[in-house]
Amino acid sequence: MAVGTGNITLEDVTTEIYGDTNAGRSLATCFASSSAGSFNPTYVGSKDRLSNFKGYVHVDDGIWGVDEFSSIDTLNQLC
Repeated sequence: MAVGTGNITLEDVTTEIYGDTNAGRSLATCFASSSAGSFNPTYVGSKDRLSNFKGYVHVDDGIWGVDEFSSIDTLNQLC
């Protein structure tokens, strides 16, 4: 699935990247967890605004980003 190219929301982006709409995520977190080659060249820009995610298709690059480390920390606190 991909983020649309019309009007998009942060929830559209988080669903594409993380598979959910966790309200605690920010645009900066989404950029930190994004895959560089997954941006649509028409919209990529400077990667500083929501519209840069238009047409984005997330491909897990195997590199752990901010959100993955937050998830591990949360799991560690449960143990």
